[in-house]
Amino acid sequence: MERRMLIGRHFGNMWKMLLMLQVILLSIRIQAQTSTREIDGSVSYKIETKSLTIAEAQNYINSKEDIPLKVSVIFRGKWVDLFDNNFMATVSPSSFSYGIAQTDGEFAALETNAPAAWMLANSGRHCVTDDGIPLNAPTTLVGKGVNVTRPLWEDQPCPSYAYGLGFTGQEIYEANSRLKRGEDEQGPYYEEPMFYIYFKLKRLETVYVRGIDILGSHQTEQDGSFTTTSGETVLNIGNPNLPNTPYCYWPGCPSPDESADWTQAPADYYGGVIPGGIFIEQVPELTQFEP
Repeated sequence: MERRMLIGRHFGNMWKMLLMLQVILLSIRIQAQTSTREIDGSVSYKIETKSLTIAEAQNYINSKEDIPLKVSVIFRGKWVDLFDNNFMATVSPSSFSYGIAQTDGEFAALETNAPAAWMLANSGRHCVTDDGIPLNAPTTLVGKGVNVTRPLWEDQPCPSYAYGLGFTGQEIYEANSRLKRGEDEQGPYYEEPMFYIYFKLKRLETVYVRGIDILGSHQTEQDGSFTTTSGETVLNIGNPNLPNTPYCYWPGCPSPDESADWTQAPADYYGGVIPGGIFIEQVPELTQFEP
């Protein structure tokens, strides 16, 4: 009986030691995850695609009601594993420029002649439609389920086909209801809704919207191309678990302690801006751009 008791105590002590070891290893893993800065993953901006029936589109034209398009950030690769394991990131000062294009695609020519929608802008610019309706972008987005509740709209002349904004956001982490996990033909990813950009529809015509970047690895325009936007698209991501929230950076980043703008990263780590827009169902493609 005494021998059995000794064996039982022995196994009990071993079980406790195993549990303690698991806790220690989990703690080490969490610490490694939370202190991560170099991340072998990719990020992309994504502009929402919104479909309207002809009747819905006509109602927007008649009422001149705002049409919001959500802009998200897509995380792939090592980001997925990190967010699966309670990693937290934060949105450091960044910017986003966008324009109305002639056709779909990241590098499509911009519609400089007669865009099919007005772009909402900084209220301080006092921009208006042809019949004087204000084109003021909302100053706050409370309750809209996006990361950035107060985007800083560019203080440039009234836009016709190109515009932009600056932003600093809140934390991004798996337990947050905004961050959604998904999977497509490229594999698993996380999507964080960042902010909305706004338009008023002019006529029954698809409005293609794409990103503008004059400096990044997916450069679409030359510097100095626009009067209504800086043309900068920047994405800085920080780690709030570390002192002073230093930047997260990709492998081979040349200056991780000074700057880590992911739009400057090679194609393996930055996927550009996925275009979107306002698509009107049952409008023949060939007639959409007739005068």
